[in-house]
Amino acid sequence: MSHQVDTSIKANRAEFRAYLLYDGGKVVISPDGKSYTAYVSLKNFGQTPAYNTTHWINSIKMNQPQEPFSVAWNEGMRDTGRWPTVDVGSNQSICVSEAFPANGSLDGKVLYVWGVVKYRDRYTKCQLEMFEVRTNGTIKNGQTVELVGSFNEATDYGGDRWDQPDRDKCAEYTPGVGDYRMPLSKAFGTEELPADPAPKSIVSQGTGCPTENK
Repeated sequence: MSHQVDTSIKANRAEFRAYLLYDGGKVVISPDGKSYTAYVSLKNFGQTPAYNTTHWINSIKMNQPQEPFSVAWNEGMRDTGRWPTVDVGSNQSICVSEAFPANGSLDGKVLYVWGVVKYRDRYTKCQLEMFEVRTNGTIKNGQTVELVGSFNEATDYGGDRWDQPDRDKCAEYTPGVGDYRMPLSKAFGTEELPADPAPKSIVSQGTGCPTENK
């Protein structure tokens, strides 16, 4: 009987928890081609809010398309950091944006954007969404280019360490404490590095990222 009850509880939580997932993105190339801004939309497809959401994104240019997940794997991931946090209601979206230097010509290049978002569901369970996307097609100065999927996966953390409701940050990375260097490595096989001490990304709430194209 206890097994049936446990299974029922898990099924109920899976049905009603938050699911904050990648929901499209783009890059906007500056008129002079010296920089570009990446926009990533994340939407809560679940029935209840995603609480204490934190994020981290990065971008790099490549000469050609790579194998799915290889860029995130080779370049690494960072912890999302402690602040700022936002709550995202059911069917609501957030837009994460960050400007990056072009570091030379973008002609014939492929831009990759990857990142991670962490949040708590209504049951205080820490949840994770990781994505890797890239541009598709020719890049020109002043142009807006859609991002297409390369790799996308969501999971939750296991173990009581990450499930404590009094922790204000999901699976916080702590240098020198081996057990804390586990979330992304356990989920995806890639090492998680300390949070960026001066993050430049911006998060805004609403209906997602701007849709205007140039």
